[in-house]
Amino acid sequence: MSNPDRPSDLLVHFGLGAFAGVGFLLSGMLLPQKTFRFFNLQNLLSDGWDPALLLTFVAALGSNAALFWATKQIVKKPVLAENFCQASNTKIDSDLVVGSLLFGLGWGIGGVCPGPSVAQLGVGNIVPAASIFSGFSAGLWYQGKLALSDLSPTSKHSPLKWLGALGAVFGFFKMVGRITPTHATLPFSYFETPGWTLLGGSFIGISVFLYWLFQGKIFGFSGLFRGILNQRDSDSTGKTNRLSVLLGVATAALLFAQYVVIVPEPILRPTWLTALGSFIVGVGTTIANGCTSGHGIAGMSRLSTRSIVATMSFMASAILTVTLTAKLAPNWVW
Repeated sequence: MSNPDRPSDLLVHFGLGAFAGVGFLLSGMLLPQKTFRFFNLQNLLSDGWDPALLLTFVAALGSNAALFWATKQIVKKPVLAENFCQASNTKIDSDLVVGSLLFGLGWGIGGVCPGPSVAQLGVGNIVPAASIFSGFSAGLWYQGKLALSDLSPTSKHSPLKWLGALGAVFGFFKMVGRITPTHATLPFSYFETPGWTLLGGSFIGISVFLYWLFQGKIFGFSGLFRGILNQRDSDSTGKTNRLSVLLGVATAALLFAQYVVIVPEPILRPTWLTALGSFIVGVGTTIANGCTSGHGIAGMSRLSTRSIVATMSFMASAILTVTLTAKLAPNWVW
């Protein structure tokens, strides 16, 4: 077994998270409006369609697939683990489809998926991550993998302790960020070019590959959250590694925001809508056992039929949700 207690291992996981966080930032996935403008089919008939999400996905999928298949036969074991984990569930069942459809519904309503929600913590927006975390809790409770008593701070392995530790550490970084003079004078529009978007997507794809290379596991943000919440798993060191990844993502956004002006949510869009959509994302990805990084990038790269079905389901659901709601509420920012 690996020894995740070593500072070097924690730094590796922190670095992987930061690498993914840079990808989210450069690709624009931190901005929900870019998601809405891509999924709204009405924009295809105007100049409002934004292909950034597609370019990000293609770059992430391509870079991850290229690295994975180029090294699959060469690398015999992960750097920090004994074996590569194999997918235990290959069935295309109702949970996969229903969960993916719910994920797409929530993504279309709130505009944020699990990974970018963590990055948004770095720019001071806690609503998406808190709502997705609540959705994960509800999803695990629905599956019988989490009891309400497990969330008690007095519980031996309460995830609230781990999340409290994350909050304390990140709070320190946030405090430092406030003390440090802010130089956020560069507009985010500077990065809104196909080149930066493709680079950001490549960062995301490479981070997924590196997580497989070091840990031998699928790099899925819904899996990271579920691993922290799962009370049946008493692997405290594994939870520490997961928290290190999340901290890395948020810290990358915090540092980025010191120099770049980021507006994560248009003011014309109600906050409760973001919270509702993010909650549904948490429930859906828990039931489907994966999100954009796990199914969409890692799974698709491995030609997993299960992940292909999941990705097609949540993409179709998101397109339908955004297009219909944009028609019904044209005054919101789409």
